[in-house]
Amino acid sequence: MISLSLKESSAWRVSPRENDCEKWLSEELEVSVLTARLLLSRGFSDPSPARSFLFGTLDDRHDPLLLSGMLRAIDVIRGALRDGKPIRILGDYDVDGVTSTALLLQFLRRLGACVDYYIPHRVNDGYGVSAEAIEQARRDGISLIVTVDCGMAAHREIGLAKSLGISTVVIDHHEVPPVLPEAEAIINARQPCCAFPFKELAGVGLAFKFIEALSLDMSLPFPRDFLGLVALGTIADVVPLVGENRILVREGMKVLASSEAAGIKELLKAALRKQAGLTVKDIAFKVAPRINAAGRMGRASRAVELLTCEDSAEAGGIVHELDTLNRERQKVEERIRKELFLSLEKMPRLLEDEVLVMESDTWHPGVIGITAARLSEFTGKPVFLIALSGDTGRGSARAFNSHNIYELLSNASDLFREYGGHRSAGGFTIKREDIPALKERLREAPDRAVKERPCHSADCEVSLDELDMVSVRELELFEPFGEKNPPPLLIARGMRIGDMRCVGGGSHLKLHLRQGEVSVKAIAFKKARLLPLLLKSEVLYDMVVTPELESFQGRRAVSLKVEDILYPDRNSHLICREPREFFSGPWGRGAPGGEKGPLLINSRNVMEKTGYVREIIRYALSGLILVRTPRQKTALEQKLKREGIIPRTDGKILAVMSFLEQREECSPVEDIVLFSPPPSFSHFSHRWFRNARRVHFLFSDEEIAYEMSIQDLVIPSVEMLVRIQGALHHMSSRNLFQDRLEAVVEKLGDEKIRKVTLEVALKILSELRLVEKDSDGYRLCNGEELTEEGLIESRYFSSLVRQRDSFLRFRDLYREDFELCKREILARIGDS
Repeated sequence: MISLSLKESSAWRVSPRENDCEKWLSEELEVSVLTARLLLSRGFSDPSPARSFLFGTLDDRHDPLLLSGMLRAIDVIRGALRDGKPIRILGDYDVDGVTSTALLLQFLRRLGACVDYYIPHRVNDGYGVSAEAIEQARRDGISLIVTVDCGMAAHREIGLAKSLGISTVVIDHHEVPPVLPEAEAIINARQPCCAFPFKELAGVGLAFKFIEALSLDMSLPFPRDFLGLVALGTIADVVPLVGENRILVREGMKVLASSEAAGIKELLKAALRKQAGLTVKDIAFKVAPRINAAGRMGRASRAVELLTCEDSAEAGGIVHELDTLNRERQKVEERIRKELFLSLEKMPRLLEDEVLVMESDTWHPGVIGITAARLSEFTGKPVFLIALSGDTGRGSARAFNSHNIYELLSNASDLFREYGGHRSAGGFTIKREDIPALKERLREAPDRAVKERPCHSADCEVSLDELDMVSVRELELFEPFGEKNPPPLLIARGMRIGDMRCVGGGSHLKLHLRQGEVSVKAIAFKKARLLPLLLKSEVLYDMVVTPELESFQGRRAVSLKVEDILYPDRNSHLICREPREFFSGPWGRGAPGGEKGPLLINSRNVMEKTGYVREIIRYALSGLILVRTPRQKTALEQKLKREGIIPRTDGKILAVMSFLEQREECSPVEDIVLFSPPPSFSHFSHRWFRNARRVHFLFSDEEIAYEMSIQDLVIPSVEMLVRIQGALHHMSSRNLFQDRLEAVVEKLGDEKIRKVTLEVALKILSELRLVEKDSDGYRLCNGEELTEEGLIESRYFSSLVRQRDSFLRFRDLYREDFELCKREILARIGDS
C-alpha cells in the first residue's frame, strides 16, 4: 500500500466545533476566535483557568508548604545548619537529577552549610540510592542525606542509613511504591496524603519548591536565579508542560537566556552556536543531550561541576569534554539502533509480543534509554532494553504515549534487584537468569497497562483566512510548548497545491498552498519522498499543520509547518493518473462484484468531478451517479448533457438518480459514483452496491456538512417539537387551525425550523395522536404536552434518530478513518 504519511495511514481526530462557546470565550478573554477554539480543544472551557494558562505568572504558583513532609524537611535541614552537621546531596545521573543536585548544592552553600554531593556512576553503581553509597556516607562522617530525583524506591537502603545513624530527606517525583522508605521527611506530590494540587513537578521542580519554602521560613528573598536550572531539568525530563511546570519553565527560560553563570553561558554558547534566542526545543535537543552525555558515557558529576562553575575557562573545558562525550554517545546509539533493527528483521516474531524485551552483552547501558524511547515510538509498544555484564543486566524501559511503564515494572518487581520510574520511563537491574521470566511476566501484563493504543488527535479545524498575522502571533501565548502542551496541530481542509519542490539537500518538501482565495507558503520536513505522489491543482488535500511566523529580510509572514498530508488513499491517486488500473484484476469487467464486495474508491478530493466521470465511462460499460435530492439530480443531468457525457451514443449506460429514488428495478451497473453522501449507512444495503464492481466516493467535506444541515432541518429535536406544538396551540381557533405551514414557520421565527421541519413534526405529532388531520386542516387532539419519554412511542421519530446516528458515524469514519469506514460498508453490502 502506498503511504503518504509518516504515520502509515494514520487517522486524525478532531473535536467538533462549539461556535457559541468559541465566541463567548473569545470575548471573555479578549483573544481571537482561533485562540478560543484552541483553548476549548485543550479542555479550557472556563475563562478563569484559561486566563491563568495564557497569562499566568509566578504569582500563580502553589504554596510550597502544601507539600506533605515540607515542614518536617525544613526542620531537619535547619537543625543540620544550626549544628554544623555535614550534609550530602544524593542525586540521579540524568539532567533532572544533575540540575536538582546543582540547585540544592548552591543554595545550601549560600546558607553556609557543610555540604557535598554524590551522583552514582551509571555503569558501576546503577540507578538510585545504593547500599554502597550509604556505607560510603558513613565512612565520610555524613549526618544527613538529601536525595533528589531518586529515593522513593530505596526502602532497604534508607533503612540501612537509619540503622547507621544517618538521617534522610527524600525529594523525589517518581511513583510512590507500596512501602515507603523510613526517611525523616518525604517530599513527593504523588503521595496520597499530599495536598499539593499539582502532581507533575519534575525532581528539580520539587527541589525548587523546597528551597522556596526554606527561603520563606528564613525570611530570604525568592530564589528566582535558580529558575534557569528548573527550566533545564523540567524540559529534559519530559514532564507535562502544564500547570506550575509551565509557569516555572516560562520564567526559567528568561533566567537561562540572561544568565551570567559561567557554566550556563559556555554551555549555551556551544549548543546554540550563533543562534539568537532560546527555545524549549533548543533545551531538549541541543543543551540537555550534552548534560546527559556526562551521565551516559562518563560521570554525571562533571555536569554538576559545569553548572556550579564560576570560571569561564574551566567551564569551557568541561563543555568541550561534554561535546566529545555527546558525539561518542551518538555513534554508540546509532550502532545499537542498527543492531536492533537487524535483529527485528531476522526475528519479526518479536514484534508479536505486547511488550518488546531485548538484551545484549555488547550494549552500553548509558545509551539504551534513549534507544528504547525511539524504538517504542517506532513500534508503538513498550520497550525494555537490557545491557548485560556478567550475570547482571541494567535495563531501561520506555513507552510511547499511553502505556504505563511503572505498572509494568511493579508487576515484575520480584524479579528486579532494584527498579524505579514513572508512567513513561523506568530503570532496573536484573539477574541474567531472570530475564526469561521477565519476558514471560510481561506477556501476561494487565490489559490496562499495555492495550491502550494511541490515536492521533489534532486540536481543531481552521481555514487559511483565519491564520492572519494577529491570530498566529497570539498563538505564541501557548508557549512554552512541550509534553502535554504541544504546538497547535490544526487541520486545514480542501488545500490545493500550487507549487512544490524539494529543499534541504532533497530531504524536505516546500509547498505553495491555496484554499479559496488565500495562499500561504509551507514546509513539510522529511517528506520529500512524497513529491512524485502529490498532484498539483487536480486534487484537494486535507493537511495537518502548525502555523508559524517566519522572518525574511526584516519582514514577518505566516507560514505552515506540515505535519501530515491526508490523501484520501492510493485508489484516488490511481484514478487520477491511471484509471485503467481499476478495470483489470479482481475488479475488472465480468460478473458484477468481487469476492470481497466492490472496490471502494475514496476520491472525495478530486477537483474536476465531471472530468472524473468522463474518465470512468471511458472504461466502464455502465454507471450510476447518486445525488441527494431530485433537484440535484436534474441540475447534474443538465450539466453532464452540456459537457457531452450523457446521453450516451456508444452503447454505454450512465444514469443519474437520487437516494430518495432507490428503485429496485434499476439494472445492475459496474460503477456507482456517489456525488452526495448517503443519508445513512443503511443505504449501502441496497442491491445496487452488492452488484457493483466499483463504488467511487466523490463528495467533499462541504457536501457532508450540507447533508448534516439537511438532517438538522428534517429531524427536529425534542425542544423544536415542543416549540412547534406550542405554536400550533396558540395559532389554533377552537382547537382548529388551517394547513398553513408557512404561517407557523413565520411565527416561530427560527432559521433552524423550516417548512420541511414542520411537515416532519406534524407527522410525528400525528403518530402520537397529539394532532390529527381532517378536511379543514390539522386539529389539536388534546391539551397534553409532548415529553421526551412520550417521543419514544413514535416509530417515525425513532427511525429518524437512528438515521442521523448512522450518518454521524459514517461522517466521522469517512473523514477520520476511511479503512474502518470501508470495512463497515462492505459488511453491510455483504449482509444485503
